[in-house]
Amino acid sequence: MWRLLLVGLLAFVVLLILGVLLLFGRGRSDNGLAQHSSPTAPPTATPRFLTPAVTPTPTSNLIMSLPTVTPMPPTATPTPTVTPCYQTAQQGDTVLGMAYRCGHRDLAVVDLILEINGMDSPQQLQLGQTLEIPWPTPTPVPGQETPTAEAAAETGDIAPALTPTLRLNQFGTPDALAKYENIEPTLRPGHAWHIVSEGETILSIAYAYDTTIEVLSQINPEIPFLQCDYGDPTGGPNCVVLLSVGQRVRVPVPLPSPTPTLTPAGTLTPTPSATPTINAPYPLSPEDGARFAADQLVTLRWGSTGTLGSQERYIVHVRDLDTGQEYTASVAELSYVLPGGWQPADRNRHTFEWWVAVGTLDEQGAVLSERFATAPRRFTWDSR
Repeated sequence: MWRLLLVGLLAFVVLLILGVLLLFGRGRSDNGLAQHSSPTAPPTATPRFLTPAVTPTPTSNLIMSLPTVTPMPPTATPTPTVTPCYQTAQQGDTVLGMAYRCGHRDLAVVDLILEINGMDSPQQLQLGQTLEIPWPTPTPVPGQETPTAEAAAETGDIAPALTPTLRLNQFGTPDALAKYENIEPTLRPGHAWHIVSEGETILSIAYAYDTTIEVLSQINPEIPFLQCDYGDPTGGPNCVVLLSVGQRVRVPVPLPSPTPTLTPAGTLTPTPSATPTINAPYPLSPEDGARFAADQLVTLRWGSTGTLGSQERYIVHVRDLDTGQEYTASVAELSYVLPGGWQPADRNRHTFEWWVAVGTLDEQGAVLSERFATAPRRFTWDSR
């Protein structure tokens, strides 16, 4: 009985194993069929078009065609108009003296002034007449090249026409005149040196020493006083005096008072003090023995240690030593141009002697007295 059960059990186990094997084999078969019956197509790739690389060819010169632009002409800079130096003749004025106030120091300018103003000779000058006088040309410094107008326009460095070139002489003064280089460096009685400081003007110096522009111009003949009106204490609005730092300017100062001398009695006997306003002229040019040709003007110049009073004038004496003729003139300026009538006309060269004194005049202009006459000097003048 138990054998039947064992056989039946073995049969059941065998059937069970066969069923499992059958199920396992069918599952693998279904899975393999599924894989082969439904193949998945690879994704379709979008075709790409390859562009061949282009290598740029280097160009040595790249020429661009651009329209030509014509530059506009530069805007012209307006040049300031320089007016001439106008001077009105006063009592005792001469043509050269009026040119001197405008900065001229060359006798040749007299002929130019006469031509501009339609005059034939300096003697035609009338009291109250106004002369048109051109400004002097600045004197270039030796060794320094003066730029041309074209070069100045290119650099933009254009100096005003009225700005003279400064050249210091041996006295530390801007030397606009080589003729005045012989001015003695020593000081006359009643004078002192003032050293110009930063920011000082001729007007501030005049105020500091209680003097006037006219006095300073008379005792400093080497300094140009351009277009100054001596009737105005300030020199007028057109007065131009160029000063530089460190320059020496003569100024009037009181003379030192003498020390009183004690007398045996014990009283003080003061010696009268000299007045500081003494005006003693001294000759400047021409030098002793100078020679003038027939076509040259003779100009006498002198300096002074003070200023003229209301009734005073400089009395100019000129004596022709060959004929004995003596000429005189009274002027308020520090120079005098000899008239053509004083020149010899006998075809011979004459020797002249000249000196200057301070004269006192009466109401009619006659000379009452003279004092402080300068030492006489001589010159020769060819006949016209």
